[in-house]
Amino acid sequence: MACNRVTATQEIENGIVSFLNGQRTTASLAASARDAARTLKLASANFEAGTIDYTPVFVAEQFLVQQQNAYAQAQGISLWP
Repeated sequence: MACNRVTATQEIENGIVSFLNGQRTTASLAASARDAARTLKLASANFEAGTIDYTPVFVAEQFLVQQQNAYAQAQGISLWP
């Protein structure tokens, strides 16, 4: 019976740690997506001003989509472990 309690306690602790790690990951990815959006705005402004070609805008758009996808996946994992 004591062994079952220890196992149950360990499972609860592991669940809490996983939940907290998921929350940290989600918050980090949200910040990364916000930063990627800012980067895209800056690249677009520079392109419109004629100071850069379109390549940095394209790369920034790709990175933004990747970060948004990663954030959405992390939200799904956090909600449905």
